[in-house]
Amino acid sequence: MIIFSQHMNFHEYFSELGLNSKETDVYISLYKLGTQPASTIAKHAWIERTYTYKTLIKMGEMGIISMTSKNGVKHFFIEDVNKIKKYIQSKQKKYSNMEENFSTLASQLAQYDQTLSSSTPKIALYDGHDGVANVYNTMLEELEKTGYMSIKFFASNLVYSGWNEHPKTKQHTEHFFDTLKKNKIHVDAFLGNGVMLMESIGSTIHIEDMKNLPAGNSSIHIFIIGKILYIMIFKDIPVAIKIESSELAETLHFLFEHVNVVK
Repeated sequence: MIIFSQHMNFHEYFSELGLNSKETDVYISLYKLGTQPASTIAKHAWIERTYTYKTLIKMGEMGIISMTSKNGVKHFFIEDVNKIKKYIQSKQKKYSNMEENFSTLASQLAQYDQTLSSSTPKIALYDGHDGVANVYNTMLEELEKTGYMSIKFFASNLVYSGWNEHPKTKQHTEHFFDTLKKNKIHVDAFLGNGVMLMESIGSTIHIEDMKNLPAGNSSIHIFIIGKILYIMIFKDIPVAIKIESSELAETLHFLFEHVNVVK
């Protein structure tokens, strides 16, 4: 049992070097057998010869084993296990240099962000009741970060939509609107009213009305915070989409500001 534990630790160690379980077995067989051709090592490790040969070549390129030729046949051997340590040290030096140059790389890549951010929408998808909770938290974080004190909100306020409302979703929704009220965030709310279908668009200024809106049977909530659009579609498994697009947000801001609503 102790031997098994040590064997597993050996494999785990070699996995950090980028060698899988079979490749590690090749190294172990080579260490046990000494200088041998690939065919002999393959038989000992119970691994296909071609795979064994490619593995030995790979480890040779890594510098952790050595090669020689006898009668025109390549033989492999482990000259010094400390070459593994030297391989690790070479990687440390390489990644240390990469880390030192990272800030330069990041600043260069940031130029592409500035070029593309205005034209390429960033989209994130959330699902499930926990996903809805995450979106509400994301919106609150966005309000806190930007300092916005006003948002736009559209909801399908249909009679039938409240039927399969999930208590967990209702709890998240109520908490969200309670937090808006506490932080004195103004909400321009537009409601698509009806029974089975939206027949008119109305408005409300009362947050108490908003947090009691139905969130079930495919009802939809849309929030616009600055340049970000959040769409929630409530089903048995709700889905939410976050879209960062200044053009789309500005268009919806314009539409909501000019829509004729039924008071």
